[in-house]
Amino acid sequence: MARFWSSFRNARDLAIVGLMLMQGLRSAEVMALNRDDVLFSEGQLRVRGKGNKLRLLPLAPETSN
Repeated sequence: MARFWSSFRNARDLAIVGLMLMQGLRSAEVMALNRDDVLFSEGQLRVRGKGNKLRLLPLAPETSN
């Protein structure tokens, strides 16, 4: 597992994979995220899914560290 995580070369790649694994997001959902979609103060993530449906997800504790 450590080898898997260390294979990512920059913070962007690590963040993308982390959101997909820890939040269960699809790649298109991750790529559609904007900075204002991360609501740290509320512990939520605003995600536009299939059909452009908007949903709020709780942020995994590991995501906000």
